[in-house]
Amino acid sequence: MALKLLWTISFSLIIFCTLFFQKTWATELSPMLLGTSPVDDEHILQLGVMQGQVPVFSYFDPSSKTYHVQVGEEQHGPFQGISNLIIAPDGKNLAYVATIDGQKYVMTGNTKEGPYFSIHNLGFLSDGQTLAYIALEKKNTSVVVGQNKSGPFDFVSTFHLSPQGADVAYAAKKGSKWYVYSAQEQKGPYSSPEVLPFSPDGKMVYTYYKDLPPDQMRIPHSYLMVGQEKYGPYNLIGDVKFSPDGQTLAYAFTQHRLSFLMVGQEKRGPYSTVKDIAFSPDGQTLAYQYMHGGSIYVVIGDDQYGPYDNYPGSLHFSPDGQTLAYTARIDGQYYLFCGQKTFGPFAHEITKIQFSPDGQSVFYEIIENYRHFLYLGDTSLGTYDLVTNIVFSSTTQALAFAAKTDKKWYVVLDKQSYGPYGYIQDLQFAPDGQALIYTMEVGGNAFTRLLMDGQEYSGAVCNGEILYLTDRKIYKKGTGH
Repeated sequence: MALKLLWTISFSLIIFCTLFFQKTWATELSPMLLGTSPVDDEHILQLGVMQGQVPVFSYFDPSSKTYHVQVGEEQHGPFQGISNLIIAPDGKNLAYVATIDGQKYVMTGNTKEGPYFSIHNLGFLSDGQTLAYIALEKKNTSVVVGQNKSGPFDFVSTFHLSPQGADVAYAAKKGSKWYVYSAQEQKGPYSSPEVLPFSPDGKMVYTYYKDLPPDQMRIPHSYLMVGQEKYGPYNLIGDVKFSPDGQTLAYAFTQHRLSFLMVGQEKRGPYSTVKDIAFSPDGQTLAYQYMHGGSIYVVIGDDQYGPYDNYPGSLHFSPDGQTLAYTARIDGQYYLFCGQKTFGPFAHEITKIQFSPDGQSVFYEIIENYRHFLYLGDTSLGTYDLVTNIVFSSTTQALAFAAKTDKKWYVVLDKQSYGPYGYIQDLQFAPDGQALIYTMEVGGNAFTRLLMDGQEYSGAVCNGEILYLTDRKIYKKGTGH
């Protein structure tokens, strides 16, 4: 059964807090030895630490071809598979997905929930106690939030977590009816609802159509809901964006074949179409694209640019909000406009635009004859079969990405390649920008790895602490303070 899922906030072990990596800060924790586990460093799948001192790790035993989880000196297993090992933000609770007799179970402590066909979007809410996930069963799908199980549903679409991590929102179909759910309530039925990301202040946001007879479908019947506020009716609702502080709502809508842009209480237009609304990170500048009279323009604050041959690519603000980058086609050639700088012309479309954290450099990609040509400003970074997971260091501005060439995947950091692997995902810098953390595949198993000082370790970043393995010992590094 098809299942479209979106989890807006990752609960991976690899995304937390500022760290310091000089080896003088390495601290061996007790009991952090692998003496009770019949495996070497390279067989560790994921690492974690609970309450700052209890080691947690999953591993593959090559002799028995089974999977295990160890919490301190307690072992759990054997299992046919292990995935999604997560620790609550307060470090007190652990959960993971285990495969037993071909079925999936959610494991928490000594309890298990299931069996399920597959489990998606497993994560703790901000209280550290409530576990949420989507469970695909034989013929239906359910959503579990703590002790509440909603469903069964025929389809679950677009699963979101609130910015504070205290609520969830999703759309689900029962028979011919669609409903919108939060952790506490059900709304609907609606026709074709779309659940959007929560507002910055935690309000649930979604659009829906009111059911009308076929002969009345031209009557405006589309609505936007933000918490308890209803906007509409319109014929169609387009892009919806909030300013970073959540104080200003901007959205595009169509009414009687004309398009408009609402910015707070201000109505702009009419246009033929409006798309790709973007607020600067400081919330001071609004940008968007529109078509009018057959010409396409970009608006940045009070300034207008164009006309262009086609709709520009997505609008990208630099982190300081001072520069907007976008692509556009003029006389059949493609250009990248980046503040006062222009890159091009190019014969092919420009994609994957991304600013460095200091806003001084811009990365982009051009695809030609199925090859990916990479650039940082005017500087060529090479050519690959495929490129994903483009990240910058927040402190050194170093660039890293996952690249595929000759059917193998590599981690590329400052033009140095590491690998090869079966695949690479979840590549990112630790928040201080000194190490790379990623998941790689070898021999059909996924391993979390840490690249530090040019050397790869089994490692992770868990609740503000970096963990790594060397010589069958697990080490923890603090902040260096």
